[in-house]
Amino acid sequence: TQSSRTHKPSEYSCRKTLILGYVLWSGKRRQVVERAIGRIPICSSILESMGMFRFTAALSTFLASGEMQDTAVIESMGMTDYKPVEEKVRRCVGHMEEGHSIAQAAYNEALFEPVYGRMLLAGERSGSLEAVLQRLNGLLEEHCINVVDRLVGIVDPLLSGILMLTIGISLLSVMLPLIGMMNSIG
Repeated sequence: TQSSRTHKPSEYSCRKTLILGYVLWSGKRRQVVERAIGRIPICSSILESMGMFRFTAALSTFLASGEMQDTAVIESMGMTDYKPVEEKVRRCVGHMEEGHSIAQAAYNEALFEPVYGRMLLAGERSGSLEAVLQRLNGLLEEHCINVVDRLVGIVDPLLSGILMLTIGISLLSVMLPLIGMMNSIG
């Protein structure tokens, strides 16, 4: 039927787009996509926040399981999935190899915002680093949710506006010729 023919090209293009996105994101080209997305300020903020959240969650889990700080940081570094965060963590590992603690290395490298860095320092000095990391993990999770909500708040009206323009242009392209034909008849 006619209606099934009109849906197939859109279904095909949707599938093609999803497959292309999956191939780009999961393959070796993920870094290229990540760099392109990272150039958009709000997207780079989201990627960095998500990387820090994943790192902190992994670090908290490793330390809670009794892992040594050095090993926990190195193992957690792979969880970030974002190169700028990985590089900050690598610099922290360098500070730790010089004899600094994780909290001091994170504070010196500005791995976290200054208030969070001071929280880590205080938690480490009081012997409750794991509890502070769990609290920090919750705060980072809230921050990630807020940043994503802000992006959705920006993109949603933008897409609605683009859709309205597209529909308006489509209606004009149909109606103007009809009005011209009616004027030539009447």
